[in-house]
Amino acid sequence: MLPKIAPFDFGDPVNSGEAAQVSCFVTEGDLPVDISWTYKGKRVSDIPDVSTTKIGRKGSSLVIDPTSYSNLGNYTCTARNRAGFANFTSQLFINGNK
Repeated sequence: MLPKIAPFDFGDPVNSGEAAQVSCFVTEGDLPVDISWTYKGKRVSDIPDVSTTKIGRKGSSLVIDPTSYSNLGNYTCTARNRAGFANFTSQLFINGNK
């Protein structure tokens, strides 16, 4: 069965310099499932001050600490299993100067 991702969002805009966090959870789909994150087409593992943590077998947390205006934009969680993939995107808004 294809994975299905629960909707998520960053909530209110964060102030530049504060931390931002969001979690991605697969609600349906065959195991095993691989969860990855991207930002502007890049894996987040290549972005300074951004980290991810696996949560059980079906979840992943993304943390940006500290945030800056350069972190503004869309973050996509992609869940893959042998049946295919699904993704969900949420936008992070940052208060602060460019």
